[in-house]
Amino acid sequence: MDDHKRKTIRRHLALLTLALLAILVILAIVFPVEQETPSRPTTQNEAQP
Repeated sequence: MDDHKRKTIRRHLALLTLALLAILVILAIVFPVEQETPSRPTTQNEAQP
């Protein structure tokens, strides 16, 4: 019984890590990181007027 529980727990952990990685990738695609380019919004604001 303990061996079976360990295998199921390990499988659940693998699925959880895969799900977290997928969510991180989706978030990275949907919301691009703003820390890399902090000067872009200022340049856009300066170019508009």
